[in-house]
Amino acid sequence: MTNVPSPKQRLQDIYQLVRQNKTQEARVQLQQYVKEHGPDADAYFISTFLTNDIHRKIQMCEKALALNPNHGPIMQLLGRLQAQLAEGDAPPAPSESFRDTPSTASYGSTVPTPKFDPVPEPDFHESAPFKDTWAEEQLKASGVKVSPRATNTARPNTALMFVAGLLLGLVVAGGVGIFAVSRLASQPTPVPIVLVVTATEPPVLPTNPPIATVTPLPPTRTRPPTFTPIPSRTPLFVQPTDDIPDSTDSPPSTFALPATSEGTFPTPIPGRPAPTITATPPLGAAVLNSPLRELSFTVKDAEYSTSLDKIIFVASDPDALYIYDPESQSQQTVALVRQPTCLSVSQDGNFAAVGHDAMITYVDLRTAEVVKTLDLTTTASDIVLLNTGWIVVMPVRDQWESLHLVQIETNNEALTNMASVYAGGYLQRHPDGTSLYYGTRGLSPEHMYHYFFDADKLTEARDWPYHGDYSYCGSFWVSADSRRIFGRCGTVFRSAPDAKQDMTYNGSLADAASIDGAAYAQTQGKLIALGRSKSTNDYYGSETNPDPLLVFTYNYDTLTRESVVALPAFRDGKNGDSGFLFLNAAGTRYYALLGQNARLNDRYAPSAPTDVQFGVVVGDVGSTTVAAQPTDATEAVTTSAAQPTVTKVAKTASPTVLGDIQPLTYQVSQAEYSKSLQRIVMISGDPLALHLYDPVNSTDTLIALPRNPTALALSSDGNFAAVGHDALVTYVDLKAEKVVKTFEVATNVTNILLANNGWLYVSGQKGAFGVEIATGLQGQGISGYARQHPDGQVYTIGDYGITRIDLTDPANPTYANNPYASDNGSRVCGKLWIAEDGKRLFTGCSTVLRSSPDAKLDRAYNGTLNRLVRVEALDYSKVSGKVLAIGFSQNTEALSDSKMIIYTYDTLSTDKIIDLPSFNVNGAAVVTHGKYVFFDPDGVHYSVIVQADSSSGLLNDFGIVRMQLTND
Repeated sequence: MTNVPSPKQRLQDIYQLVRQNKTQEARVQLQQYVKEHGPDADAYFISTFLTNDIHRKIQMCEKALALNPNHGPIMQLLGRLQAQLAEGDAPPAPSESFRDTPSTASYGSTVPTPKFDPVPEPDFHESAPFKDTWAEEQLKASGVKVSPRATNTARPNTALMFVAGLLLGLVVAGGVGIFAVSRLASQPTPVPIVLVVTATEPPVLPTNPPIATVTPLPPTRTRPPTFTPIPSRTPLFVQPTDDIPDSTDSPPSTFALPATSEGTFPTPIPGRPAPTITATPPLGAAVLNSPLRELSFTVKDAEYSTSLDKIIFVASDPDALYIYDPESQSQQTVALVRQPTCLSVSQDGNFAAVGHDAMITYVDLRTAEVVKTLDLTTTASDIVLLNTGWIVVMPVRDQWESLHLVQIETNNEALTNMASVYAGGYLQRHPDGTSLYYGTRGLSPEHMYHYFFDADKLTEARDWPYHGDYSYCGSFWVSADSRRIFGRCGTVFRSAPDAKQDMTYNGSLADAASIDGAAYAQTQGKLIALGRSKSTNDYYGSETNPDPLLVFTYNYDTLTRESVVALPAFRDGKNGDSGFLFLNAAGTRYYALLGQNARLNDRYAPSAPTDVQFGVVVGDVGSTTVAAQPTDATEAVTTSAAQPTVTKVAKTASPTVLGDIQPLTYQVSQAEYSKSLQRIVMISGDPLALHLYDPVNSTDTLIALPRNPTALALSSDGNFAAVGHDALVTYVDLKAEKVVKTFEVATNVTNILLANNGWLYVSGQKGAFGVEIATGLQGQGISGYARQHPDGQVYTIGDYGITRIDLTDPANPTYANNPYASDNGSRVCGKLWIAEDGKRLFTGCSTVLRSSPDAKLDRAYNGTLNRLVRVEALDYSKVSGKVLAIGFSQNTEALSDSKMIIYTYDTLSTDKIIDLPSFNVNGAAVVTHGKYVFFDPDGVHYSVIVQADSSSGLLNDFGIVRMQLTND
């Protein structure tokens, strides 16, 4: 029997390697430890000895103390590091990494390696796996649902964090103690601030679809506003990552506003040369044959109104909101009483919210009038106007801040029920009009979140699944179809109802080094992006004149670049260095709003800019139309939230060719197989549907679902399905192809089991519940990922191994015996599969266990699936005696999920290793990753659900391939 070292022993061994100066070996083993167990305080402590950078050491100490506030050696080390940092200037903090890289200052000068006094050796303990970051714990303490991440499994104790922080503040001298208290203390939920003004009548609120008529109201204020000096904001152009600069950094424009508030813009300034391109465009880009129409003021922020088909921007010198028609060059002006800092246009395009220092201006764009002004207890850094009658504001200063929410109708202001945002962050409204994406700025690495609101309450905060793996570079744009997010550095991510797919990497924009805007022309099937090329080594061309901005056109589905054009220069011969991009309502024309010298804090800009200019260029998207998408076999039509129906659409079934991938037009959230119906059962968030897919004829039947599905389970006979949602379960008759009933449950459903005793069992963040299907009666639930054995008993896999559940009393499930998987330290994790003959259990860690009514044999170790570290998909056929398994691992000695292994069930020996088929994208083969595999009843044919590699850029990247066992 092999003795497996405990986590404590492994950490002690790694620490000894560090003491022996075997840093490379220690680094490799520590990385492997973190992959297997997740980060813990001791792992972070060891990592401080694997880097010479003081900032990284401090970052590791902070993370360690967030997990274990009573870790004495780390507390001492952090105090010494902080004291040393305070003695002199330090280089900028780099990105977090376990890899040690030379420390350099801003311009490449080497920073001396700091010297550290020895600290006491850590007392290694059995640490629980890492689960929640400190910010996530703040959210949970405030009642906010936090979507789990794959590696999360334990929570820090916020009460201990506060006590440790307080003690540390008393022990450690000066600013170090204050720093520790502020970082470690669990912050209380802020009391909502309510400010009320009296309105003469209820104001008009934004709606979606657009409002037909409205009677605007006069401003609610009659007193002159009190001005608080605020710094001038760098023209937003949605990309700066710095805080708002001082006003001295942004010289006012010398141009004059037109005398009238409606008419055409002033003629170009005399004496300037005609528009031209002053540098050779990269990528062989043609020069757009369209003039750059210069504006006469300093643009602060801009958005587009599709209902008005006009650009809306706010500007200074003087302070005003402009409603600009880029086709006729006419404009309307709405005077503002304070300098604007940011802007948000309502989803229906009829209203705008303008952020200021300590105030919001609410504007009716159809009448070009101020409806009212709203109070605000911060300076607005960014602002979002939701469809709910609330405005969300990002504060400009400080960390661990709250978002400010202001109700338009009442002028009430409240703070979100948490304080975990880093001020100056970036906000983008989701196309649903009720949620938004928040991206950090000025932090390394960047982090993106998806926030959901109920009035002034933050109800869910999804955290993206990366930590330094990918970046959006400060800004991003959400496509109008709500399926993609485009980052400023050309990275592409998914926007999805399914939390597991939301904000996941989805490719990149070819040849685009950076973009200042992206928009999806749905009628054309094109993505239009404004940015710069990767083909030049000098990012801005020269320090006196940047390369011309480019407009890229991509195929939206594949992200293949189709064309690129260069935009003209300003009349002084200089090119724009930043901008916005908008599409007209028809999706046939784009409008590029360009700025010159807008990046005043950028080291590539002129050292002493004397002129800030802005202008608009108009171009055509193109005439290519989108090819018709293949029609699904059935089309879902929802008639009510509880009882959706299905309308069938005729489609000729065609036999599936073995080995060919049949593309799907949706993302698969989860899948199971019904052998009785010989159908793959899948759920998707877009469309909201349960799919009955015939792998033989490649036909798909959709059953509409009332909410975004989060979990799926089939009955043992394969005739019924239970679909989990947030606070709801849908019960579906698969043979009749209809929803039978729905049940409300007091949790977001992440796991579900449809037992053969007339009950279903769900678990989630808010608890576990059982529901009697016939009556709706609720009882105790089963926690964790559960599967039903052919004998009717249930196994569940969780943090403490595999537990057998006794369902003798359906309303009160009980542990049948010892909950641990085995007595020899064999690891279990992830998913659980029960063999068709009921004799074996397969786990996500590739461990194989026995299943037996004899308690002494039940869950005893029975081998492993060789060549696999983790198992992503598995199925066993009793007919053929074969096991199909797809794994995933970063271990180069293990097979990746682009291959599948066929095992002999009796001996667990490897029969064959096969490559999964590839997608063909524009003639190039794209690697696929296996997600699910299912045997047909004959035990010979099987189906594999695959997903194209995320680097492919495919929008619809799921497919199903049908294969068969062979004797070769």
